[in-house]
Amino acid sequence: MTFWDSWRLVCRSSTLSGNTSELHGLPITTAERALADLASGLNDRDLDRATREALRLRVTTCARIHAMLAEAASRNRPRRLATLASSYARLPIADARSDAEAYAVAVGATSSTSSSSTARTVHRLPTDDAYDRPTRLLAIAPTH
Repeated sequence: MTFWDSWRLVCRSSTLSGNTSELHGLPITTAERALADLASGLNDRDLDRATREALRLRVTTCARIHAMLAEAASRNRPRRLATLASSYARLPIADARSDAEAYAVAVGATSSTSSSSTARTVHRLPTDDAYDRPTRLLAIAPTH
């Protein structure tokens, strides 16, 4: 028997209606609700990354984020999350194989390079704390 076997944490909320799901039989909040709840405690970079990762892992969509924000109480409608969902709605974030690739797609969409030319710009990406030095990454060519 471990320490945690003797403890049970039970949380109840009257504001989660429609914002829950189940994972292995345990009730959890949806990804879009979790992003909204976390937004106030995250800086812009971390909220951006969390949103990209949720979209990339296909645990939510931009449409579901917007729908949840439309129904949420005003205190649970972070403007930054709505802005991110709007900007990512037209990007193939879910097709990225890593956060670095998703970040490159997002940066490429906001860069001033011509969409008709092959990508020539190499962007410096923020690195995780796990890496010793920043890495340079790829050039992404348009798919059309």
